[in-house]
Amino acid sequence: MILRLLIGVVFIASAVLKLFSIDQFEIYIYTFDIFNFFITSLLSRLLITFEFLLGVFLICKFFYQKTWWLTMLTMIGFTLFLIYTALFRNDANCHCFGSFIEVDPVGSIFKNIAIIVLLLFVKKQRN
Repeated sequence: MILRLLIGVVFIASAVLKLFSIDQFEIYIYTFDIFNFFITSLLSRLLITFEFLLGVFLICKFFYQKTWWLTMLTMIGFTLFLIYTALFRNDANCHCFGSFIEVDPVGSIFKNIAIIVLLLFVKKQRN
């Protein structure tokens, strides 16, 4: 139970810290030059909301098995994104925790791997 709560709190903290520094987070995402700034702003806010809800759903065990799989896929997706960032960009901060806690992409990859391992320990829990 403690591991599940820890993972949920990490997701909530990540979302809240990104929200406090939303301007820097949006600009960081915009620097990838995939979408225009309006769409980037919208997607940034949706990502923050998604992370927050994942944390809440994990803590409260809402739709636990589906939430677990969605969290695992999210962590894999974030890790692949960070691998790309580590290989092809020179970013000092990946903004995984906003601008308040600076983590480089390689450090965040290791954080994600740790969360994936913790997720494997809590897979068997039920709603």
